[in-house]
Amino acid sequence: MSKRTYKPDFFILISSIVLLLVQIVISNEIAFRTGWDPDAVFRGAEDAFLGEKEAMNGMVGYFSQYPNNLFITGLFKGIMREELALGLSIDRYFLLIYVQCILLTLTGIVVYKVSRYYMSKTESRISYCIYVVVAGLSGWMVIPYTDSFGILFPVLILFFYILYLRSERKNVFFLFMLGVTGFIGFFIKPTAFIVFIAVCFIDGIYCIRRLKDYDMSKLMIRILVLTISIALSFLIKWKVVQGTGYDIDKEARFGVAHFLMMGLNVESEGGWSEHDMLFSSGFLTNKERDIADFEEDLSRIKEMGFTGILTMVYKKTLRTYSDGLFGFGDISAIYQYPQRDSIICSLSRKWYGGPGFGHSVLFTIHRISSDIIWYMVLAGSMVTVLFVKWRKDSLEKKVLVLSILGFALYELLFEVHPRYVFVVIPIFVVSSVYGYVSAFNYLNKKLKEKGMGSWERKKIIKYQ
Repeated sequence: MSKRTYKPDFFILISSIVLLLVQIVISNEIAFRTGWDPDAVFRGAEDAFLGEKEAMNGMVGYFSQYPNNLFITGLFKGIMREELALGLSIDRYFLLIYVQCILLTLTGIVVYKVSRYYMSKTESRISYCIYVVVAGLSGWMVIPYTDSFGILFPVLILFFYILYLRSERKNVFFLFMLGVTGFIGFFIKPTAFIVFIAVCFIDGIYCIRRLKDYDMSKLMIRILVLTISIALSFLIKWKVVQGTGYDIDKEARFGVAHFLMMGLNVESEGGWSEHDMLFSSGFLTNKERDIADFEEDLSRIKEMGFTGILTMVYKKTLRTYSDGLFGFGDISAIYQYPQRDSIICSLSRKWYGGPGFGHSVLFTIHRISSDIIWYMVLAGSMVTVLFVKWRKDSLEKKVLVLSILGFALYELLFEVHPRYVFVVIPIFVVSSVYGYVSAFNYLNKKLKEKGMGSWERKKIIKYQ
């Protein structure tokens, strides 16, 4: 397997610094507090940080139903604690926004690094720029929650897998980081785990087919390293969750059957449903709740029939992928920070069109242009998916494609919302640019074969 080494790309470095500064400036102008889960998680973290026992008791019901959010709550509390230890004096909500901006910026760098293993330097820079437009400067930067905090992990999983494949003798350090990244990403946002599943599936099949050629001692070492990384991830989770100080009711959690039930809700078109939430809340134990939810799942599938299921698939797909703002333009606010008397603030709020900002001409331009760019990203991704050669293409490409298919399946089964795709935008961006590059190369080759001339460009480097 060929290797490639790269010198630092100062274009990406300088662009990332500028991006972070722009994110911070914009965040200071458009930030607001929204309700639902982000507010619950923030209040839960702040109450735990301040030791407000009475307020924490009021949050036990929420975390008992959604215990998966305890991990991100613990991380938020840890960030607040570190800010205090450093002697800083930053509004705690803005502190989380700034950390989130850093994660969004780092994700762009990883998108570029991953793209370099699929494409040329110029094409990788294009991937980076598209990511910045679609996600790096998205309004979701000012909503501290799992969607934006988890965006780094799917592409980072892919990055460590590529490094593992390309390293000499398959360095187990990258395998270790792959396991840690995969499960920490899962604890923050379950959809991030889809890429890890894709890696395990593709690499697992590859290993099984070549089992006779493997050195069993090395294989056992790799399995051991991966097991240790997973155990460490669960230890980190336990430590973080315990640090929140919440004593939850373990018989109140909503299980997989509940989210499948919401995904099958015809009235909400597969989205969140208060009716379904109240239905699942009416049972005292996990066993009773899971059984009732599962029976309701089967009932809804039977009631919809084949035609109804196809209609639901169409509506859920449209809802998931049709918004280039990923639902940001439609969220409400429970607190709006005062508008500053500056041109930057005025233009930022008109452009992003958040709650209380109004839907100006600038917002309309923003929405339409975002939709067009996002649809182009989706089209390029579909080229990569439709023309994958499962027997011939590299493991890295097959993981990329399977990740997209896995996410599509996840959204077809469970509750949907436009923001759920946000965490896997980096995967879509890399696959999209790769798809356009591959299509360009294919057309160029066909034109050459027909003697019609060709466009001059560097050929994409293929890895076996």
